[in-house]
Amino acid sequence: MLSLTDPVSRTRRWLPVALLGALVIGAVFLLQRIYMEFRADTVAQAGRQVELAAAIKADALQRSLGEYHETLQVIAADERVRQTVRDGPDAARLRAVQGLLTTVDRVHGRLLCAVTLADASGVMVSRPGPGWCNGPFLPARAVRTGTPERSGHLHDVNGRWLLHLVTPIRDEGPALGRVEGWLDLHAMLERLLGDVHPYRGGHAYAVRPDGTVLWHPIELAAGDPEMHGAAAAVARLSAQTGTATPAGSGELIRGDHAVVDGQVIAYAPVQWFDERFYVTVTAPLSAVLEPTVSFVSDIVVLGGTLLGLIIVGSAIGAFLHRRHLAALSELRNILRISPAVIYRARVVGDRLVPTFVSDTVQGILGYAPGQIGDSEWWLERIDPRDRKAVRDGHDRLLGDGRLAQTFRVHTADGDVRWLQENVAVIRDDRGTTGEVVGALLDVTAHSEAAASRRLADSFFEHSEELCMVLDADRRILRVNRAFTRITGYAAHEILGAPVADGRYGDEDVFADEAVWRQLESTGSWQGEARRRRRTGESYRLWVTLTAIRGDDGHVTHYTLSGLEVSRGDALEARLYRMTNYDDVTGLPNRNVILDRLQHMLTTDSARGGGGIAVLFADIRRFSRIHETLGPHLSEQVLRAIGERLDRVVRPAGGLVGRYGNDTFLVLLRAGPGHLPCAAETVAEGMVASVEAPIPLGEQTIFTDLNIGVAIAPDDGHDVERLVIAAMTATRRAQQSAVIRYSFFQADFAAHGQRRLTLENRLRTALDDSALSLHYQPQIRLEDGEVVGAEALLRWHDAELGPVSPAEFIPVAEESGLIEDIGAWVLEQACHEAAAWPAAGLGTLRVGVNLSLRQFRSDTLVETVDRALAASGLPADRLELEITEGTAISDAEATAAALTALRERGITVAVDDFGTGYASLSYLHSLPVDTMKIDRSFVQSLDSEPRSAEIARAIISLSHTLGLRVIAEGAEMPEHVTFLRREGCDEVQGFHFSRPLPAAAFRAWVIARDRA
Repeated sequence: MLSLTDPVSRTRRWLPVALLGALVIGAVFLLQRIYMEFRADTVAQAGRQVELAAAIKADALQRSLGEYHETLQVIAADERVRQTVRDGPDAARLRAVQGLLTTVDRVHGRLLCAVTLADASGVMVSRPGPGWCNGPFLPARAVRTGTPERSGHLHDVNGRWLLHLVTPIRDEGPALGRVEGWLDLHAMLERLLGDVHPYRGGHAYAVRPDGTVLWHPIELAAGDPEMHGAAAAVARLSAQTGTATPAGSGELIRGDHAVVDGQVIAYAPVQWFDERFYVTVTAPLSAVLEPTVSFVSDIVVLGGTLLGLIIVGSAIGAFLHRRHLAALSELRNILRISPAVIYRARVVGDRLVPTFVSDTVQGILGYAPGQIGDSEWWLERIDPRDRKAVRDGHDRLLGDGRLAQTFRVHTADGDVRWLQENVAVIRDDRGTTGEVVGALLDVTAHSEAAASRRLADSFFEHSEELCMVLDADRRILRVNRAFTRITGYAAHEILGAPVADGRYGDEDVFADEAVWRQLESTGSWQGEARRRRRTGESYRLWVTLTAIRGDDGHVTHYTLSGLEVSRGDALEARLYRMTNYDDVTGLPNRNVILDRLQHMLTTDSARGGGGIAVLFADIRRFSRIHETLGPHLSEQVLRAIGERLDRVVRPAGGLVGRYGNDTFLVLLRAGPGHLPCAAETVAEGMVASVEAPIPLGEQTIFTDLNIGVAIAPDDGHDVERLVIAAMTATRRAQQSAVIRYSFFQADFAAHGQRRLTLENRLRTALDDSALSLHYQPQIRLEDGEVVGAEALLRWHDAELGPVSPAEFIPVAEESGLIEDIGAWVLEQACHEAAAWPAAGLGTLRVGVNLSLRQFRSDTLVETVDRALAASGLPADRLELEITEGTAISDAEATAAALTALRERGITVAVDDFGTGYASLSYLHSLPVDTMKIDRSFVQSLDSEPRSAEIARAIISLSHTLGLRVIAEGAEMPEHVTFLRREGCDEVQGFHFSRPLPAAAFRAWVIARDRA
């Protein structure tokens, strides 16, 4: 038998090298096989993608052709068209028909063009519309080349492929004439086939059966050799895949993919009347195989790494072999970190003399291993109460062979610790006893825990409060003496019975499921319970219920303690509820919900459980609701929302509390892997419950929630970080017009940093001259004259570049900078407007927006007076704009401020009218001059009939009340036509001009006046 110290033979030294070489050769063959399999799978997958891409593009092209053909059929079926062809052109009918054709031309833009109408003899009765291809691509003679019996032929007109569409016009008999149109197939193919290809370097193009390329993304001429090569590739593909060659094929055959000339290629047919062509999609084989090559490279790197590890491992093994004699020292180190004291002792007569004691003994008893004496030395340090039992155990050790006992030992510092000893006898081959080995484990904590349990049992039994222990099914497992004293029931009469029993009270609070739902979600419940003694006498208890959970998070027991209360105690209980619960919603207040979150985090951390979700819910537009309805009705709205949220959260085992004025905080616990899904389900339920109408007397309120979700411990380990993360996610939901709840993500913190950067940079923007004003002209619709301009704030930061007002205005509002910025805007606008007459612009009016904070400032009138005086601008040329919500937020204060401004000759406009809760009759009681229709109504005039009705009603009622009307956001000629027809006074929007810098605005007005 070889010893660990014997030298290693030559054969044993070279054996690992041979095994390593065999491993390398096997790895090479395996790598080659893996590469070939991956290569085949990758090419097959790419082929399926190319086939699918060709089929999708061909189907899209087929549908588009059908839609344009249906357009001509709709024109041919129009009664005005049939009457014009049948009865001859009449001036009115011809104008109507021509208008129809022009509309079609305008709608289909650059694709369907030159739509004409001809009678049965071929005489054209309508001229083509002003389509783009009438000019450079479609000569007049080409329009008349169609025949009424055929449709869908391709024509190469001036080097561009056009598809001729012909639809007969019938009226219960022979064709009266035809509608002709020319479809720009080249542009259609460019739009449908020119998108991003799934593989880098791939192409999609269209080819005819005869090899003529209709369109190719690199725009090569039809005679280019590469185009002929593309047609030839289609033919080779068909031959290799066993399908008929597209050129001259009698049937349309959808081709499979193949690898041709280093390309993965597939095609799909398109049939249009007598014409057919093929959509061909290619992908370079090099791009297809690039991931596979990368994968194989990773395998090679991994294999090389493993090989290196094997070599290093061999070297380490040799090193360990040379150091095998140091194993005993390493073993001592292991024993040193063991929680148990390991010892070995010789049997000398009736004594045990230690030969080895691990270093752990010093940490437990305070003695160094060298200080440990024989068994008599040990007995002197054992507590006298346990000394006899230990001596008797040692006497039995040699006979029994094993020993296990627990005793108390006095340490070197005089403390008493509990030790559990396990000893075994070591016998040689002849059965002679020579040594023993043992382990001493410190079980002081366990013993103290047992003592604590005994103390708790004693406290439970002798407590003056009524105490009970319930199982998970709410049945009584144990009661104390105070229970018998207070209720009159003995323990054996009550054990096993449900806690909600009719014997104890007619209105038993423990029969209320709401109590147990709160107990499940929060872990505890307190409240008053009315009970009945065995004698029938009624009494009241102030009850505390607590849920006890196991390691899996499920409730295993409940504890109940009850104190018989007097009237003063009941008042104290009510004061407790007032302190810990919100008086409007009845939900736990901010202190309670945060304290509960801290408790959940602490218990989960100690237990190592699943996780906690924190949902921060914000009521959208609640400030506007409060401003409109007042505090009393808005509290009713809050109460209704709180009840709805509680009905959603409680069944899910969560807890909801009121966090702030219009915000709520929800705590939710679930097992590992289930928490995000559970949080999403609860968030969706919360949003749906609040979106439902809220009846409020004779009116109905509509609102909704923005919810942010943070998950512990992923998004934070403490209360503050979790709440901040949830609030950050809520702000992301507030910025979206679609989503109502959002999970916290790391980039949200970057968004918060962006807002902080904006605030810091905005504080120096005025000093850095980074702010400027742009002006958008306001046009009088009666005569088209420029009568004023709205001043709009712009910010171009030296580091951040241009910053959108939609981004920095809310930051200015929240930070309080809006007052200083608003004052600068007012002064700058007055100063620049005062110089307009000298520049030749005339006495134009300038409009300046006021924020709510600026309007509510006590120094508003003083600021306006100072701006007018410093600039010399007449007061009647200044118009101040306030939002609808600002106008109605405080009627008395608003009226006073507006009256002071109008006494100076300043006009007042209500901006964004129609987006809030106010009415024209209410606003008419305030001293305002102008209504500005919100841009959302103007921009949807042509797409939303209701917007047109609202705009028409605002104009009519405003004029009835003697107010001027300005429409914002006019971008299309149709918008201007509608507003002029309905009697709107003035308009502004991109149709006339975008907001312009001061110098550009002056030049624009002068140029318009000269024109």
